[in-house]
Amino acid sequence: MQARRMTGVRVGLFVIAAGLIALLPATTHAAAGQWRLAAEAHVAAHQTMPRSAEIRGDRCAVLVEVEVDRNGLMTDYDVVRPCDSAILMRETDNLFFRLPQFPPPPDRTATTSRLQVVWPPRP
Repeated sequence: MQARRMTGVRVGLFVIAAGLIALLPATTHAAAGQWRLAAEAHVAAHQTMPRSAEIRGDRCAVLVEVEVDRNGLMTDYDVVRPCDSAILMRETDNLFFRLPQFPPPPDRTATTSRLQVVWPPRP
């Protein structure tokens, strides 16, 4: 009789654990989306519009794939979708060379994310 009770408890714990695991990807996905928004705000806070591009009225959006380690240090970046303005592309490279550390990613795991860099920067 006692063996059956233990089996029932084990099944109950298994069901609870399975339910929590089912929630985990949604929570992780939401946290990753929040981190991406925080990373884009971090990039925007350090953007400066080049005067020459401002005078010319250059506007564009650059899509950049960023690799970040578990502490938020950028290990690599790659321009996925460039824009037509050579001035703004040069400034995008300069921006990613001078960016300080990103906020740590969710669960402190290394991550790769695509960030949109909008020129001129949004206030």
